[in-house]
Amino acid sequence: DELLAFWKAANDYMKLSDPSKRIAEARRIYELFVKDGAEQQINIPQASQVARTIGKQIDEGERGEVELAPKIFVRAQTEVFKMMQSDPFKRFRADKTALSELIDTFFTDADTRGVGR
Repeated sequence: DELLAFWKAANDYMKLSDPSKRIAEARRIYELFVKDGAEQQINIPQASQVARTIGKQIDEGERGEVELAPKIFVRAQTEVFKMMQSDPFKRFRADKTALSELIDTFFTDADTRGVGR
């Protein structure tokens, strides 16, 4: 499913330290999951606004105007997590490893960003 695939790809992206690899991977994730009409487009609230923001940041990174942040996809990931808590989330319960990773990452990130405090 595109939601879990996006979640995993965004988590792997956050682990990249090389700026050129980060730009290439951000573009790949954007083209595959985020942009309007993407092959495996994630259907999140305010998708067009999120896609424009991420696309603009990637364009700026490719031009060398900014260094892409490791958490460029966090807003989209948060929306995906909310969606997976509803009916589609049931599909992921069978994959205990993915489910554990998903939950651990979400709450670790929330703690480090001060979300919910």
